[in-house]
Formats: sequence, C-alpha cells, structure tokens
Amino acid sequence: LCQNLEDPAFYMVCQMELDGHLTPEERDQMVTVLYAEAKKNNLDAAFNLAVLFWRSPTMMDIDRAESLLQICARSGMAQAHIALAKLYMGDGAYLPGAASDNIMKVLNDAFALGSIEAAWLIARQYLSGDHVKKDDYEAFRWLVIAGRRGHEEARKHALILEGLRPPGAFRWIQAAALDLMDKMENRMVKFS
Repeated sequence: LCQNLEDPAFYMVCQMELDGHLTPEERDQMVTVLYAEAKKNNLDAAFNLAVLFWRSPTMMDIDRAESLLQICARSGMAQAHIALAKLYMGDGAYLPGAASDNIMKVLNDAFALGSIEAAWLIARQYLSGDHVKKDDYEAFRWLVIAGRRGHEEARKHALILEGLRPPGAFRWIQAAALDLMDKMENRMVKFS
C-alpha cells in the first residue's frame, strides 16, 4: 500500500500501525519506505513518520518526533505546527520547545499559514490560561475567527462566552477579529 508513495497511503499504513494491525516486519518495511521518502524531502512521509514516533507504542521516540515535526513546520506545513504544539502541550512537555511562549508562537505560525484548528487552540489557551494569561476577550477574538471558518466547537464557545457578558461587550473584539480575517484573505491566505 505504501509503495505508491502517496500521502493517503502513508496515512493509512501509519494508522494501521497505530491500531496495532501491522506485523513487526510490515512495520519495519513501512519505516524504511517512510525514511527513504523523508530523505527525498517528502514532507508527508516525514510528518507521518513523526506521528509514528510520537504515537506508536512500539516506536515511541518523542525527540525524533519533535525533530521531524520541526523540519515539516519550517517547510510551511501548518499541520506540522499544530502537531508540534500538541506534542509540546502533552507528551513532549519536558522538551525545551515546550515553553509557553514558544507554544503560542507555533500556534500563531500555524494560523498565519491558514489553520483554523490553530485559531481554536489559541482560543482554548486564552480560555484556560494554560500557556498564556487568561483573557476572555482574546479568547473571543480567536473563537470568532475559528467559528466563522466553520469550527463548530469554537462557534458554540463564542456564543456561551458572549452570553456571560453584558450585551455588546465583545463588539469591538469581534470587529477586530473580522478585520484580521479580511487582512489575511487579502494576502491570499487559504484557510483550512
């Protein structure tokens, strides 16, 4: 399956490994192919290999996962920024890159590349105060952005947050969020 060297095939075979459906021989063959493709600058292969090093109980190597995700992120892969931030907020919390300011930078970089999930994760950080000072107004800004781009959870959270404040309390921040979206669209940022 992985021999056609297409991202969906990489993803499917990697998912089979994560679900425990590959034999050790099949896993070794898959890793060999992914490494070969990653060395040819195939970012999809490098990303899937990173996910395996992060999530597979038989292959777990957080340092390798971080290294591969950093390569993909430097190449402009928004999905790699998101994965890197999630790694830092979870299993890789001990890594030097897991500093709160770096996590927020990684998420903002992902958003600048058009990631709606990044907007949602940024909002969650402002709601919880985990990696940035808790700020309902900033949270609302990012919830509006993600919600307007189709993220249902963000839309629901924005409505709840808006209901907790006096009418019109978020009007100015909503206008700022819409302005930011317009500016990004004018720069031809494609949201996904």
